Amino acid sequence: MEKGRWREVPLGELVAMGANAGRRWYVDVGGEQRIVGYRSLSDDPMLAADDPRLEDTEGNKEYMLYPKGTILVSLGRYSRGVGMLQEAALAEVKICGLHVHVSDVLPEYLFHVLRWYRTKQVDRWSQQRLKSWPIPLPPLVVQRDIIEFISKLREIQHRRKRLIAMVLDYTKAQYETIIVKRSTYQPRGTLSDWIAHVEVGRQIPAHSLQEGVWYWKGRPDPFRKTPRSVEAGDRDNEWFIQHSAVFAGPGDILWYRHATEQTEGAVLVHRWERPVVISNDWIKVTPFPDVPSEFLASYIKANYQHAGSLFQYRDRGQIADVILQLPTVVPSESDQEEYAMIARAAERMANSNKAAIRKLNILDESYMDDMFKTGTIDGRSEEVE
Repeated sequence: MEKGRWREVPLGELVAMGANAGRRWYVDVGGEQRIVGYRSLSDDPMLAADDPRLEDTEGNKEYMLYPKGTILVSLGRYSRGVGMLQEAALAEVKICGLHVHVSDVLPEYLFHVLRWYRTKQVDRWSQQRLKSWPIPLPPLVVQRDIIEFISKLREIQHRRKRLIAMVLDYTKAQYETIIVKRSTYQPRGTLSDWIAHVEVGRQIPAHSLQEGVWYWKGRPDPFRKTPRSVEAGDRDNEWFIQHSAVFAGPGDILWYRHATEQTEGAVLVHRWERPVVISNDWIKVTPFPDVPSEFLASYIKANYQHAGSLFQYRDRGQIADVILQLPTVVPSESDQEEYAMIARAAERMANSNKAAIRKLNILDESYMDDMFKTGTIDGRSEEVE
């Protein structure tokens, strides 16, 4: 069927929206129920009642109660996520519910169209904008085919993520067995016994890096495989590279200085083939030659993941001093090396699954582009069988 012949209908004609899609619900006592918050929608989920992404309610606060099948969209400055309820649930008032009230569009199809829209729209969303968005409406049989294909992709992604979680759990268990339990009667020390050098990165000004330089900045992304590379730069800033930038080399540990207990990818081992410039969001930790990087990274992650509170309000020099004085229990060298071997193997397995997830994400985005882009939405109209 030609995609150009799919009719496009404004979203406002297909759904009841906001207050018309649910009803207000007042909660007296906090913590007794779970709700859809803004973070709950960060990775565009299908949400069940026991989903761990749900958040605790606050007391003396009003929420919206939406029925099963409602699509939830973050609005305003929280315009970062789209979700769909598999069961009735409470949601923050500024999360807009969309409930399909026509027979020629399937709710899950519309959810995927809006999920695709979210990847293309950088501006803040509002109910007024949502109402005017054109939604391509193929026949129901085509909508079902689209849902089936995307659902299979997402299921494979979820399996890969579960495998990664299992690998991480196994690594943690081995850490407890090899490092924690065997270290009960080992001597005490500080991280200075294992660390040769600590340095906090520096702010990377715009256009300050030469073309081709690799750099690592911002919040950690556990699915980013390699650092960013400067595509084009000002070659007059060579002084910054030689005299001011902080480089991390292979084997160094990169530690995100604003991490909390929940931050993923906050401590990692530099495994790339060339040095990278690190921003002031990151700390470079260089272990002594006889200390395995994998062991030290895991020790930091297990004991000092909460870098954000450790280093709050401290300058660059103070942070280095704090790190070197953090207390440790010193495992034997053989235990360090045994755990490092396990950690390397686990990391390789996790990375292979992350690479597969990246490819699945590309396939997912490409498929949605082919299905949902139209002349009205994206400036083109193509034929699709």
